[in-house]
Amino acid sequence: MEKVWVKVAPNAVYVTKSADAKVDLNEHGRWRLTATYHPPEGSFDPGGYREYLKSAAQSVGCTIPEAVVTAQPVAVNVVSPPKQKQSIK
Repeated sequence: MEKVWVKVAPNAVYVTKSADAKVDLNEHGRWRLTATYHPPEGSFDPGGYREYLKSAAQSVGCTIPEAVVTAQPVAVNVVSPPKQKQSIK
């Protein structure tokens, strides 16, 4: 947690580096994009895993968000690329 996790003060904002979109916007039109954070979950014994993470986080002065957090949606317009002019040879 000390080396990899990002510490953010309550009600503070953390902005990550930009990343490539993991969607293919081949369809033209208005798209609505939303980012969502889901708290960590364990595959086995989710309650026990959550308690383990809480305890580990508390040991370094942190807390784990309890709920799913969703950013405000952002709208983008996808348009056709401009037509390429053909060169005359």
